[in-house]
Amino acid sequence: MIEILTSKSSREMDKISIDKWGIPSILLMENAVFSLLKHFKDLDDILIICGPGNNGGDGLALTRHLLNLNKRVRVFIAADTSGKTSDFNTNFRLLECLKVEIILLSEDKNLSVFKKSINECKVLVDCIFGTGLNRNIDGIYSKLINEINKSKAYKISIDIPSGLCSDTGVPLGEAIISDKTITFQSIKKGFINYEALDYIGELIVENIGIPNEIEKEVSESIWMLEEKDVKNLIPKRKRHYHKGKFGRVCVVAGSNRYSGAAYLSTQAAVKAGAGLVYLYTDKTLKPSLDSKLTEAMVGDYESEEFKEIIDKSDVIVFGPGLENTVETLDKLKLILETFKGNLLIDADGINVLENNLSLLHKCKCKVVMTPHPGEMSRITGKSIRYVNENRIELVKKFSKEYNIVLLLKGLYTVISDGNGVCVNPTGNSAMASGGMGDTLSGIIGALMGQGVDVFQATKLGAYLHGYIGEKLSKIMYIVNASNIVENLPLFLKEFVSKDE
Repeated sequence: MIEILTSKSSREMDKISIDKWGIPSILLMENAVFSLLKHFKDLDDILIICGPGNNGGDGLALTRHLLNLNKRVRVFIAADTSGKTSDFNTNFRLLECLKVEIILLSEDKNLSVFKKSINECKVLVDCIFGTGLNRNIDGIYSKLINEINKSKAYKISIDIPSGLCSDTGVPLGEAIISDKTITFQSIKKGFINYEALDYIGELIVENIGIPNEIEKEVSESIWMLEEKDVKNLIPKRKRHYHKGKFGRVCVVAGSNRYSGAAYLSTQAAVKAGAGLVYLYTDKTLKPSLDSKLTEAMVGDYESEEFKEIIDKSDVIVFGPGLENTVETLDKLKLILETFKGNLLIDADGINVLENNLSLLHKCKCKVVMTPHPGEMSRITGKSIRYVNENRIELVKKFSKEYNIVLLLKGLYTVISDGNGVCVNPTGNSAMASGGMGDTLSGIIGALMGQGVDVFQATKLGAYLHGYIGEKLSKIMYIVNASNIVENLPLFLKEFVSKDE
């Protein structure tokens, strides 16, 4: 997993590396530049614009190495060369020794040259400001960023797009709109903010040799998931195992208005590997769903046998396609008061908990909740804007308060057990269609049924769900929930095979 850090923790990581471990700061800068070079292998005709700090020092060092690779490079410095950092000055002197032309920019000097150059180059590298920026952009920097954003050159920001706040992801007046951002060692917390996505472009994280022990020392227990973190969580199916080994999953879903959600969540549980899957639904839907779900058993949630199946199940998935009614709340109360397995609550199963969250303190089961921002807003009383702007803090606080695993849906899905927070990077807008949440619920339920821990199953389910969507979107304009369901066995096998 990749650490997600605030600017304060990032600075602390550098400070510990340099002051406590004795790693020279100029070595870290060289390591950073070496990690960049592969991204310029097929690029040429490059303009690098540097600011006054260590981000500018990165740009000067990058200039030197690219020139050694016989690339065509021009370098500009926005400001005079006095009062710069030590590492900036070292790299500036090295370029002087190599007799590299360095063009200094100011309000009244060389701006016309810069404007002409950024319209002639093919690649524009932003090294103006790093994570230490804490004031609004103004003066010459505002002019430069505006001109850079007008340029048609391919734009690469080093560490962070200049002008973007690394903690909030909000532009400090102006910010460079990049095609690619190459950041170092950790992901900036602000990058998770949706507003930041338009400025970051493609995000690459490069390791610059800071020891893992230092990362652990400054960790805020917030991580971005990687494929290697989740693929080993998929249950291994030994040759002699039978269906009883893979769990009994009961899906409580559907109403006379919403039959599709019941079908998708149940079929997802089947396709994700649950041993036995039951759907308990509205009695008016039972005949049609019974004929469609040939590999699941369908019952009526108003029948007496519903109470019996609660006791027999290992996992219950509750909520897809139900309605926000007293009857739904009564069913959920029954499960919370009697069930001792793993319970996933979704959709109107979440909505009925508005003003009833105290029920979570009384339950005997392990609970996973999977709200979208609207549902999270409803049960917390916070605005949707607040939810979206404070996802990490809100999810961690809520999951800790109610002792549950909480998954907040959306791009960069946030998952927490109250201690650590994981952010899922998979998925894209090709998946923006009805039924996706129902499918995710069934997948997570099936994984829990196969014995995967609730937190781990939630992380794996989210990653796999988005991963399949991304892969299919390369050959499909729109990826529907049914596409995810049908391809689950293939991609689960792909993940397992990678580790064999």
